[in-house]
Amino acid sequence: MKLLSFLTALMLASPALAQPVTFTTENYPPFVMLEKGKPTGSGPEITARMMEKAGLEYRLEVMPWARAIALAGATDMTCVFAAARTPEREKQFKWVEEPIRTMRNYLVRLKGNNIRATTLDDAKRFTVGTHRGDFTETLLKQKGFKQVDLAPDFTASVNKLLMGRIDLMPMSEEALRNLEKEGSPIESVVLFSESRLSYACNKAMPDDIVTRMSNSLAELTASGEKDTIFRAWEMHDIRP
Repeated sequence: MKLLSFLTALMLASPALAQPVTFTTENYPPFVMLEKGKPTGSGPEITARMMEKAGLEYRLEVMPWARAIALAGATDMTCVFAAARTPEREKQFKWVEEPIRTMRNYLVRLKGNNIRATTLDDAKRFTVGTHRGDFTETLLKQKGFKQVDLAPDFTASVNKLLMGRIDLMPMSEEALRNLEKEGSPIESVVLFSESRLSYACNKAMPDDIVTRMSNSLAELTASGEKDTIFRAWEMHDIRP
């Protein structure tokens, strides 16, 4: 009887533990992709291992980035990945302290066009596209870019670049490599930024859940398992 009372009290004290964590993310090959409606890629694999080690239930939904990050900010028990940990976002979320990775972003162009830029100041003369709600939208404005074209998602921006409707767009080096493998005539122009990417969780997320996720991700990093997953998807971390 005492054991039953204890378990009941524990469940009442921590109702969030009975709820699965919802992860929102975007389609951004090769980090996240949809195959026959199922999320795949290095991001979903790392998330699955992290949650398995943490002993936590979860579900994962792929959607346009603006909606993904908005849901994480507005909905309990929800995290978004991979979010660049910027000063503007720092106080809007609870962060899994162990980062997923650090990556480089380049401004890229359509091969064969006349876009020439050796510095970011040079690039400000051109129309630069990105997807709404992405950290690069804020970064472009902070860096003084005036001609910023917003699309609903990453794929839409790529299509605009291929059709010549924008001149440049920021893109991770892995995404660029993936598009090159697929035969897309895109090439890098100039380094745009280096970003620390993490899981950003709703402010109401219980601290113990965030800590468990961070500890299990740190174990994956220390053991080399995280890097093994990245290498399997031809990705890497630029940590020093």
